[in-house]
Amino acid sequence: MGTFYFFALFVEMLMQSHNGQIKLLPALPKAWPTGYIKGLVARGAFEVDIEWKDSELTKAIVKSRVGNTCRIRYILHTVKFSRFQAA
Repeated sequence: MGTFYFFALFVEMLMQSHNGQIKLLPALPKAWPTGYIKGLVARGAFEVDIEWKDSELTKAIVKSRVGNTCRIRYILHTVKFSRFQAA
């Protein structure tokens, strides 16, 4: 049971999904200035991949599993995405 709680805490530092929005890197520890994580699942059936360098977000890929609209927040910026398909 303890491993599950550690993983949940780890994920909450990198991504939070509450109140209809996905927050990226809301509590990134200073000990992890560079890294990436793939396959996180946010509320609303979104799959999230994140990359960061020097404690700054460098890349985020958010995929809706069911075609929902997504609101993404990073620091003080919020962006709303509707369903779209990349070429």
